[in-house]
Amino acid sequence: MDTLPHRLLLLALVSACAGQEVPLDTELAVTIEISFLPSDKIIEGDSLEVHCRVRRPLPPGLKVLVMKGPTILKSGSKKAFWNTSLARAADGGNYTCKAEANGIQKSVSRSVHVAELTITPEISFLPSDKIIEGDSLEVHCRVRRPLPPGLKVLVMRGPTILNSGSQEAFWNTSLAQAADAGTYMCKAEANDIQKSVSRSVHVAELFSKPVLSMPPPDVFEGQMLTFSCKSAHIDSQRINANDVKYHLYKDNVKVADLPSGEYRITADVHHDGNYSCQAEAKSVQKQSLAFVLKTKELTITPEISFLPSDKIIEGDSLEVHCRVRRPPPPGLKVLVMRGPTILNSGSQEAFWNTNLAQAADAGTYMCKAEANDIQKSVSRSVHVAELFSMPVLTVQPADVFEGQMLTFSCKSAHIDSQRINANDVKYHLYKDNMKVADLPSGEYRVTADVHHDGNYSCQAEAKSVQKRSSAFVLKIKVFTINKVTLTILPATEVQRDTDVELKCDCAANVSKMATLTYQYSFYKYEQLIHAENHSFSHLSHRLHAVRVPTSGLYSCEVKILTASKRSEAEFLRVTGVETPSLKVSSGEIFEGEELSVECRAPKEEGPFSFSFYYNATLFHTNSSKENFLSTKLKFEQAGKYEVHCNYKLMLFQATSEKSNREAVTVRELFSKPVLSMPPPDVFEGQMLTFSCKSAHIDSQRINANDVKYHLYKDNVKVEDLPSGEYRITADVHHDGNYSCQAEAKSVRKQSLAFVLKTKVLVSEPLIEAWGNVILGRPFSIVCQSVRGSLPITYTLLFKGNAVSSFIVHSPQDRAIFNITSMTINSREEIRDFKCFAQNFGDKSKRPSLALNTTVTEPVSDPQLTAMTSTGNVVEGKELILFCTVKDGSPPFTFEWYHNGEIINSSTTDERKHSYTLSKIEHKQGGRYYCQVQNNETESRRSEEITVTVKNAPWKTAVTGSTIVLLLSIITFSLIYCIDKKGKRKEKETELYLKASKFKSDVSVAVTPAHTGYNKASHSVVSDNEERSTCPSSGTSAFYAPRGTESSDDALLKDQKSSQEDDRNPNNCTEKSALVCCTGTPTVPANRSEGAVDTGSVLYAQLNHDRENPKQIPSPP
Repeated sequence: MDTLPHRLLLLALVSACAGQEVPLDTELAVTIEISFLPSDKIIEGDSLEVHCRVRRPLPPGLKVLVMKGPTILKSGSKKAFWNTSLARAADGGNYTCKAEANGIQKSVSRSVHVAELTITPEISFLPSDKIIEGDSLEVHCRVRRPLPPGLKVLVMRGPTILNSGSQEAFWNTSLAQAADAGTYMCKAEANDIQKSVSRSVHVAELFSKPVLSMPPPDVFEGQMLTFSCKSAHIDSQRINANDVKYHLYKDNVKVADLPSGEYRITADVHHDGNYSCQAEAKSVQKQSLAFVLKTKELTITPEISFLPSDKIIEGDSLEVHCRVRRPPPPGLKVLVMRGPTILNSGSQEAFWNTNLAQAADAGTYMCKAEANDIQKSVSRSVHVAELFSMPVLTVQPADVFEGQMLTFSCKSAHIDSQRINANDVKYHLYKDNMKVADLPSGEYRVTADVHHDGNYSCQAEAKSVQKRSSAFVLKIKVFTINKVTLTILPATEVQRDTDVELKCDCAANVSKMATLTYQYSFYKYEQLIHAENHSFSHLSHRLHAVRVPTSGLYSCEVKILTASKRSEAEFLRVTGVETPSLKVSSGEIFEGEELSVECRAPKEEGPFSFSFYYNATLFHTNSSKENFLSTKLKFEQAGKYEVHCNYKLMLFQATSEKSNREAVTVRELFSKPVLSMPPPDVFEGQMLTFSCKSAHIDSQRINANDVKYHLYKDNVKVEDLPSGEYRITADVHHDGNYSCQAEAKSVRKQSLAFVLKTKVLVSEPLIEAWGNVILGRPFSIVCQSVRGSLPITYTLLFKGNAVSSFIVHSPQDRAIFNITSMTINSREEIRDFKCFAQNFGDKSKRPSLALNTTVTEPVSDPQLTAMTSTGNVVEGKELILFCTVKDGSPPFTFEWYHNGEIINSSTTDERKHSYTLSKIEHKQGGRYYCQVQNNETESRRSEEITVTVKNAPWKTAVTGSTIVLLLSIITFSLIYCIDKKGKRKEKETELYLKASKFKSDVSVAVTPAHTGYNKASHSVVSDNEERSTCPSSGTSAFYAPRGTESSDDALLKDQKSSQEDDRNPNNCTEKSALVCCTGTPTVPANRSEGAVDTGSVLYAQLNHDRENPKQIPSPP
């Protein structure tokens, strides 16, 4: 018995015999570890590994077990592993790691949690789960978020996978069939875990599958076969029976359309095959079951013939003869047939004839032979030429009302003119098969009345041939339309996806005898959207799942025959638009690559304007008539972008919400190039190097040589840069904005621009005077260079020393130096002015030449002198005035003034100028002065001189004699008066006698005007006039005669007296006839001849008043 106690006892006995002590342990002295990978908390579908190991030292005979409950999953000698690549929820729980050695065990346990994978698939149907054949159907399968990795979504119908996708799946058909009804399943798979949901959709049948009626089982050659195709059930609320069109197919190839639903052929082996029919309405097509037609061949040969021939004329006789070639089989039956109608029959042959053939007798006749259930036939046609065609009865108007004029017209369109004339054809009108009237002209008119209702036809007749037209039913209609009303249900304002009903009601007064067809027309604005004929007074038109574009003004119109009426318009407003969905082709692209994007609004109707955005920036806009827009976007710059879209319904200006956002990363192909700049200051002639490079190039996508560089100036390409560099010699023509462009794989990047401005060294400046330069006065100097980059500094030098500086910053500025603090005293000093210009330090300094300009010297005070031809200013003689200047720069402008008014002006380079008074008159006496100026300098004025003009000598002699005579008379008169008046007048008489001695000559004096100084003053006086000076300023003066000296003696005495006066100018001598004077005696130039200024000299005018020569001045 090998148990643990026995083993321990045996070990103890052996140890005791050996003299050793053995410990009795019941537990292994080892450390056991259990771990889970990837962790102890995972999700269904993850991998799971349970790792069990024992730390060293390891006892001999060690065995390690991985267990779950009592089940051993894995074992090993030192360690044990158990794993699964697809964890399930059942794999969660408690795991045990057990170690065994020498019959001793030790274990440790630990739990792992496997979370259940929550996948919730959803299935939906668009437009709904209840549709009608012909509608579109979309099955949408999606899984709610969060989405597990490796998700696969399937749309299934039974075991068939219709479509699949990574996050959602769609299956759709634009034309739903009844067969599309049923249960659809949405299955989601992730990590071998599957979950599904099912839902059913109902497709209402528009019409049932058609049934093709089959011929009898045994079909023989020549037998007439009828194919009939019909649908047993038609949804009359949606379509009419006439809306269903039928087609016959043989071996899947369409043979014929079946307007009436039937098709007839004569059996023949060539017609053998698989037959089926198709029904079609509103794009819905349904195929019937097929059947096989196999025609049996007869062994008999029937023949058919026509007498007189197979081509006859109406009115001729016609016989159809049918027989079978001998030997005839037993039980033979021969039939003459036309279509399905048996005209005659016989045992071996058969006949059919008519004595009056009609056009209707033309056509195909068949001879059928039957024997022992075997049939064989042969067909042949006969042509009956028309004598005249079947007449056509027309009634105008088509819709007839009471009281309206009704016209019946009967005509044969074709008449064989070779056999009969048109007048040979007679026409008759019939009502209810009774002749109403003959129609000689082919027409019949009558006023419409309800009594005229009935079946009308007409008959044409010629040469015993009669032809009846088709019948026409005449119904006189009586009705009125009172009102047409349109109702929008459920309301005039609805949300999108609502089914809207447009109900049109017509109120009309209709005759009980009339059966009306209501022609309904539904309009949106003025555009017809639906039209339908109906026999009821109301009709509804449905708008399914309306959208915003459905909004508008709706009305309906009802027409009954010729009468019509339209309802009042009602406005339908639909609110709410669908949020679009955005799909992108990839989440990561490179610069220059195009990103395919699609924005879709599947439930809306256009036209649309789709807009794409990245990072809230409008990127692309385009219009589309479809409810989606696919386009390609190209990103020029690297970075991370969020792309979304929205749309606008262009006709309604309704804008959708933003779509889902898709993250797109654009990786850089190469970095923006950098254009190296020349030094800041560039001068003409300097060598410049432009270098353009991209610092980063994605070497996995392109090579460095793939990047091409181009140099641009003012946005115009200057040069390609194969090596990335470009050299030029600096010149002002190269100035501009420079940038460079790097290009690779249609990606272009532009560097930052910099401005190149080539500086021009300043040229030699030009120096010139600004205006006139006048000695001793301020003036201005301009210094200017023709070329040179601004700013330019100009410095003015005088005798080598800097006087002033001026900086020119603008082309409109000029360096003008105002010389105000210093003046030049000689003309030669003007050349001591120079200037220099500089715009780039001392190395650019350029001096000018010396200033060379005209210097104007101001004119000095002029001196005025007078010269006469005789020494006296005598009337009729010549007087010359001279004006002289000492200093000044020519030319000089001399101006002459007489009594303050200019009388002459002249310009000359001479310093002396004269003015001549030829044959001077008394009125030319007065004050004269001259004024001189040169070149805009101030004018200088001379002192005034006064010119007094003497009478001519003969006038003086006459005047003197007259005065002596007058004085004598006066003297005797005075003596007489004195004697009478006594002594009292003695003194006055004596004084008067002294006055009688006053010289009779008229004195003429030329005296200078007061100018403030007497240096140039002088006088020209007559020979009888002496200068005197009076000490008193308040007394008066007058001249007394000196005797009767001659003019020459008087002139000599006056010259002596003048010399004495020069030596003693301030005394009044005894020689002077002046009794009392004040100042120097003068005669103003502006007075009349002989007048004396009362403020200076008072004298007696004795010889100057010719009008009153006897006038004697009163004594003072």
